[in-house]
Amino acid sequence: MAKPEDDDVARWAEDRLGRLAPPENWSPNLAANRVRMHETLAHRRSGHHIRLIVAVAAVLLLVPLAEVPVVRALAQRCGEWLLAVSNGSHAPMRPAVPDLTIVDAQGQPVTLSAFRGKVVLLTLWTTTCGQCETEMSWFTNFQDAYRDQGFAVLGVAVERDGWTRVTPYLNQRPVNYQIAIGDTDRAQSAVGPSIPTTLILDREGRIAVRHVGFCSRTEYQRDIQKVLAE
Repeated sequence: MAKPEDDDVARWAEDRLGRLAPPENWSPNLAANRVRMHETLAHRRSGHHIRLIVAVAAVLLLVPLAEVPVVRALAQRCGEWLLAVSNGSHAPMRPAVPDLTIVDAQGQPVTLSAFRGKVVLLTLWTTTCGQCETEMSWFTNFQDAYRDQGFAVLGVAVERDGWTRVTPYLNQRPVNYQIAIGDTDRAQSAVGPSIPTTLILDREGRIAVRHVGFCSRTEYQRDIQKVLAE
């Protein structure tokens, strides 16, 4: 049997619900609703403009400190986001690969533009990096597996002793992809201070994937296949 207070609660709820019903002569005010909608959209656009202004200010503040590698990377990412926003997209545009000065074993310059039209795995490594040695065997396999699909690996050794140190190292660990020597300071300031650092470039020479530090073979393989399929 319901308690008296339960009946009171039920009557109170019915009364409140009844008051929510619109009067019989009620009709929606479409003009007022359109005005409210435009006001809401204008507010959202103003918020978008505020974010754009903040991004510009962040880039300007970071420019004087751009010689610091970490700050350089942060400024680059802010710039990428800013370009994406200005084009009406929230997805960052792919940046161009940093300009590197690299030479082959014959002392001839190696230009990244020569690889245009191919998906390129560009890796920075040193002879003292154990993780780099592990990755080299993977990259050798990738070169064999994907060469016919327009794929190439380019290993850039950042060694102050240059080929004097790299040549005997490669004699003990031969690879099937091109190796070049990069200026240590310029390479690390352009790409980052961490070794290994590996970039996967799309067929236009833009950075599609960036791996800083050691990465698993599965991740590399997945990323290579994804960029090749584009």
